[in-house]
Amino acid sequence: MLGLSLGSVSIPFKASLGLEALSENHQMIIHRIRIPRNLTAILSGAGLALSGLLLQTLFRNPLAGPSVLGITSGSSLGVALAMLSGVGLGLGMGSGGIILFAILGALAVLFLISFISLRYQDVTLVLIAGLMLGFFTSSLVSIMAFFADAEQLKPFVHWGFGSFSRLSPYQIPVLTISLLSGIILSIFSYKALNAFLMGDDFARSLGINVRANRLMIIIVSGLMTGVITAYVGPIAFIGLAVPQMVKLVFKSNHHRITLPATILLGAIIALACDIISRVPGSETALPLNAITSLFGAPIVIWVLFRTKKIKQRIA
Repeated sequence: MLGLSLGSVSIPFKASLGLEALSENHQMIIHRIRIPRNLTAILSGAGLALSGLLLQTLFRNPLAGPSVLGITSGSSLGVALAMLSGVGLGLGMGSGGIILFAILGALAVLFLISFISLRYQDVTLVLIAGLMLGFFTSSLVSIMAFFADAEQLKPFVHWGFGSFSRLSPYQIPVLTISLLSGIILSIFSYKALNAFLMGDDFARSLGINVRANRLMIIIVSGLMTGVITAYVGPIAFIGLAVPQMVKLVFKSNHHRITLPATILLGAIIALACDIISRVPGSETALPLNAITSLFGAPIVIWVLFRTKKIKQRIA
């Protein structure tokens, strides 16, 4: 209800609840702008948070997140190819070409990570490879941005700020399908996810195919992150911070608890950050990435210090 009511134009809560008649302008704002935007925020936040939970489970590392495998950077490279080089626009594909190139960039990085994961079973090696691929693709994006014209660079920089307001009602089903597929596959891999928390050897002792399940987690996390990043831009820290918040609140790593809680809290946090970025009552809109970073960075720092203290106590 806050998402429907707050923004540059304030709409009474009773009207957004249907208890009062809406004016024609308010109806247009709610149905064409705020409902699609709120749904995008809910789906994107849930998907990024779920991806973060899956990756943190796989790598048994609280600092693993959706961008750790370089998937977000791969999407940025695809968008840069479409916007800065003009390849996508030159093919006459318009905004659909930009989305397509972003997904292809994410899938290209995902393919490399999947190949490394199949060839080497060391999760730390896969993690480092993902980080290096992220740095590599980011450097390519920086070089392309340096040589781009100002007219080409402006929309790319705007995309990099992140926004939940870009999707039309006809594009939201794509986000919905990607999130539902991730949730369904996570539920079917429920036993494997809990076993991975105890290590690969423990998972093998339970008869779990470690390689197949690891590859599944990487693919599911990568596809969800790639699709979300392609549509809304690179959104930072939600996938990194939300799973940690859930574990701290519920004091449990069991996926029967953390899986639904992470999905719900990710949706809530993303929607709250979007409402804040609108600066209610003003026509100003802050970069979404700045708001999520302000929220997520202190939590990640706190997790680092907390982990350090726990290790010192054990030692």
